[in-house]
Amino acid sequence: MSVLEIADAAFFDLTTDRAANVSFLEGALKDDPQILWRLARATYDLGLLETTPLETKRSLAFERVTMTTKALELAPDDPNVLKWAAIALSATNEFENAKTKLINVVRIRSLFQRACDVGGDALCHHLLGRCCYQLADMTWMQRTAARALVSEVPTSTYEEALRHFEACESKEPKTHKNNAFYMSQTLNKLKRKKEAKEWIQICILMPNTRGVTDEQLHAQALAFDKQL
Repeated sequence: MSVLEIADAAFFDLTTDRAANVSFLEGALKDDPQILWRLARATYDLGLLETTPLETKRSLAFERVTMTTKALELAPDDPNVLKWAAIALSATNEFENAKTKLINVVRIRSLFQRACDVGGDALCHHLLGRCCYQLADMTWMQRTAARALVSEVPTSTYEEALRHFEACESKEPKTHKNNAFYMSQTLNKLKRKKEAKEWIQICILMPNTRGVTDEQLHAQALAFDKQL
């Protein structure tokens, strides 16, 4: 197996040592964009672990941006590079102030959009949909506060978010539990209650394939189903 094949197999196998995956890729070529985005993915995975100290998560988050920035220079039109550059920048928001977060969201949205435009996978569309949903869901008070920090507050609509969630479904139908969840959330915002109910039921019936992440999502879905 090649380095890339080993890295991909390790990522999708939830039983592998996440730190070992990072070490393996760190020993590979650092000027290869295919290695760099996979290294960013591996460090992101490591950062999700509850056992990873907060300061380590912080350093990994900003190192990840450096990796993906270099990858973008080498392969500016690669959908996976664009996707992971957006994910990397998004992950730094946990450690940034409100103004920087607002500035970042414009860049994050642009990167996800470019990834979709050059043939990005279902996840690209899902994450762009999430970005649009979060912007559409900002309250009047949040927007007012944001205007005090930046000259132009980014906007979106639930309709735009839904288009991207639907694009995710068209690429990989009823495959992603989190996409089914956000389909339901968005349809509910658009007052399409019957469809929202259908999609939350789809979400609930889908298996938990991402460990604790899906278990938490499943609990949220059950709670949301009771509200509909």
